[in-house]
Amino acid sequence: MAILNLNGVQYSSTSARIIVAGVQYRGVMALSWKAEAPKTEKYGVGRKAFGYVRGPYKPSSSLEIVKAQGDRLLSDLNKMARVQEGSVSASYMDAEFNIEGHFKEAKLGLSTAEIRGAVINSVEEAASADGLVYKIELFVFKSLRRTVNGELIEDMPDDDDALVPAGVAV
Repeated sequence: MAILNLNGVQYSSTSARIIVAGVQYRGVMALSWKAEAPKTEKYGVGRKAFGYVRGPYKPSSSLEIVKAQGDRLLSDLNKMARVQEGSVSASYMDAEFNIEGHFKEAKLGLSTAEIRGAVINSVEEAASADGLVYKIELFVFKSLRRTVNGELIEDMPDDDDALVPAGVAV
């Protein structure tokens, strides 16, 4: 039975599946994601901070896939990029795509993770215990979205207004 690592938690292939650009790839071995929006203190004339300002939102993701399925993925993304860009010189590094992870967590039921607006930043071919794999680093430019037990959890809405850092008084 294949093991899939999602953000550090291991799942069997029967309790998790990954869909990249609308296609399920069974060779995905690991998928991780993170988001950060660093906060800095806001000072007035005194020595104590009166609140904070949220910095820019930066989501990112990485994917590890066995080479045979990775070759298929890169070929599919290459075709997608040529359609998206309208150019035969576009490559898989130019394709914008989404990734969906569907998995069953203990005591939580079915959960999902959506990585939206991903573009490949780098591809590394490496040897692992399971053979040759691609380690793919992704640049993500839309917010990450998760569903846990039917409840939507979104890091940040994709409204233009919501992406402006805002001060919060404490």
